[in-house]
Amino acid sequence: MAENIGIIDTPKIYQRNSASIPLALKEKAKNFYCRDDISCQAPGKHDAITVKDNGTMLKVQKRYLLHTLNEVYRLFLNENTDDRISCSSFKELRPPNILYKSLTSHNICVCLYHENVLLLIQALNAHIHGFGTIGFNTFVKLLVCDDMNESCMFTECDQCRDQFRTRAIDHTGTMRDCVKYLHDRIEQYPISCLHQMATI
Repeated sequence: MAENIGIIDTPKIYQRNSASIPLALKEKAKNFYCRDDISCQAPGKHDAITVKDNGTMLKVQKRYLLHTLNEVYRLFLNENTDDRISCSSFKELRPPNILYKSLTSHNICVCLYHENVLLLIQALNAHIHGFGTIGFNTFVKLLVCDDMNESCMFTECDQCRDQFRTRAIDHTGTMRDCVKYLHDRIEQYPISCLHQMATI
């Protein structure tokens, strides 16, 4: 009643006006998420979710992003330079079956040699002066002439085959130092496990 006679001010609700994203751009963004170089399909029979599409319930296979959302957004802009879409709008267009990288199932190899690529890059970020903070794709681009060239990726290119040494190893110590450090860590691991098993 007080609001009706003007004694109490009613809060004003402001709505943000944003330009509508073209339907073609929406479809392009959704299809981009589903590309095999952006996300990988879960292999399990039960790795599927039910989604609603135009009133119809569909069962679709889960896919896990190979990059962070910010990295996927930058990759999309690099390939579609004429399109204009904000990062938040791009993230909202992620299909429901495209799951975050952090949710990747652990029924894959997580051994010392296959799990730690990103962890090693984090260590390089911390200990190599001038590297800054980089992700997996940025790190690869630092080491090769062209990450889409098979010769570069298989260290068969004469121009970039030694760039890992010049840009990483030479800034962290000798190869012998790196091998010795890794060997010492491997030697310590089973001893630690045996000690824990004995105390249990």
